[in-house]
Parts: sequence; structure tokens; C-alpha cells
Amino acid sequence: MTGLTSEPTPAALRLRITAGILYAAARFVPVPLVDDLVRQQIAAWMVRSSVPTTMSKGAIQPLWADDSGCVGGCLGALLWLPIKLLLFPIRKILSIVLGVRWVSRDLAEMLLLGRVIDHALAVGLLQDARDVAEQTQQSREIRTAFDVALKATDTTFLSALIATALGPVRGLVAAAMRTLRSLRRSGADTPTLEGGDKATIETSVSRIEAVLAQPEVKRFLAEFDARVLENLEVLAKRRAPTV
Repeated sequence: MTGLTSEPTPAALRLRITAGILYAAARFVPVPLVDDLVRQQIAAWMVRSSVPTTMSKGAIQPLWADDSGCVGGCLGALLWLPIKLLLFPIRKILSIVLGVRWVSRDLAEMLLLGRVIDHALAVGLLQDARDVAEQTQQSREIRTAFDVALKATDTTFLSALIATALGPVRGLVAAAMRTLRSLRRSGADTPTLEGGDKATIETSVSRIEAVLAQPEVKRFLAEFDARVLENLEVLAKRRAPTV
């Protein structure tokens, strides 16, 4: 196989672009730790929208979050809290200076993660017929393959193309932030785009869709595919019993 079996439907692609915009905007939530929780919630929404509803939420959680439990996760959060508080003023400055770069990079991450999940479903790596423990282990391997491939990939090209299609970033982030505030107040799992904010976000989504159809992007994705497939093969060999 030379590439990932992962061409998303138009609806899936638009959802992932929207998720990427909201995921990026959550960086600007002005409360330490809450920003990370909101980002995780958006990533979870994207993943759950990509897999069958019959799959266990716990089994697919490694695809969007560290499932090491509260011993590791909560302790790490507590250790980071004082540092986040100290760096908060710097974060506000960086959010202005690096806004376009952060938004485009986060968008690229959501799009590539969704692509890998589509492939995993198409070739049977993710199956709701498996027991939860096996599904969870497979989800960890898929996420590991994705993370390693992403670290080995220079996403500057894709991020730059996305950045040109975003439109006015300040207005886009403001619309996304209002959507995130509404999500937090409602207590829902799924964000809802409304009114003028919906129009602002969907305009950027349409422009990004057009950019992703360019031949140069297809070539970039093929190179990313090769890294993911190589990583999945290595992980499968490690898991296979030795004779």
C-alpha cells in the first residue's frame, strides 16, 4: 500500500477544519489548565465524529488524550500550574504575535489526525467488534504512529497554505472563542456554530477546503502517509509474538 486509505467525505473534512479552528482558538482561553481541557474536548469531538458511535469512548480516548490516569496526568497538571501562571502574560503576547502560525499549525494537526483515523477504520485497525482492552491498545498504537510521523514532518508548507486561506485571524479567533464560551456554559460535548460567528468560521472553512484540493497538498499528504504506514508497521511487528 502506497498511501493511507483515507479520503474524507466533504462533511467530515468541513467538520475537521472547524475542529481545527476551535482547537487553535482554545489556546487563547485566559485560564491556565482550562485552555488545555477545552482543546482536549474539541479533539475528542473530532475523533468521536470520525468513528462508529458503537465504539467505547474509553477505548478511543488515547486518540485524543493521554490515558495514563490521574496519577500521571493530574500530578503533571499540578506541577505545571505555577509555571503556567507565571507565563500567562507572555502567553498573551505570544497569542498576538504567533496567532496565525498557531491556528494554521493546529488546523494541520486536526486534519492529519482525522486522515489517520479514516485509514485505521478502512483497514480494520479500529473495530468495535474487538474487546475494549484490545481496542484501547490499538488506539494507543495509532496515536503513537501519528505523533511520530507528525514530529518527523515539516508542516511549514501546509501551515503556510492554510494561513493564506484563514482570512482575518483576529475576527476568526474572536468568533471561535465565543463559540467555545457557549460550549463551556452549555455543558454539551458538541460545539454549536450560531449567527455571525457561524458565518465567519464557515467562510474560512470554505477557503481552506479549496487550498487542500491543490496538487501540492496531495503530494505533501502522500509523504506524510508513508511515514504513518512505516510507523504502524514497526508497531505491529513489536506487538507480534516472537517464535
